[in-house]
Amino acid sequence: HIKDLANALDTSHGVGAQLPLTAAVMEMMQALRADGLGTADHSALACYYEKLAKVEVTR
Repeated sequence: HIKDLANALDTSHGVGAQLPLTAAVMEMMQALRADGLGTADHSALACYYEKLAKVEVTR
């Protein structure tokens, strides 16, 4: 997923477009990778917010 986000950001820079939300998601995914969740999909963003808010989402 990080590779796909990087491709989108590279392309946007090449055409002079800004993708602020994509850049934010990239930062989140990189933080997840640093926490050992580098192979997780975008659903792992819930883990990012759990850590940020110091809460655990349960079913």
